[in-house]
Amino acid sequence: MDRRGGTHNRAETGMWLSLAVYAAMALGKLAVGFAAHSTALQADGWNNATDLLALAAVLVGLKYARKPPDADHLRPLAGGNDCRFCRRPPHDRGGP
Repeated sequence: MDRRGGTHNRAETGMWLSLAVYAAMALGKLAVGFAAHSTALQADGWNNATDLLALAAVLVGLKYARKPPDADHLRPLAGGNDCRFCRRPPHDRGGP
């Protein structure tokens, strides 16, 4: 799908759902861990809490992935070009 289409919307919705589930798990594990004086459950809760940072980074990446390309940024490999990141297709560069 295109950049503004359903693929990014589904990905973002999935990330928000994951963020909510991880936050609930982290809070639940931390609460039970402190109430039961279980350092293992507390550590697992903190581990889930730090996973929230990675999920937040993915959400930021999805936000920037929606931006259309511009002339100042390289474009990824597309449609048979022989280089990974080119400003122009290989046949436009004038070289071999």
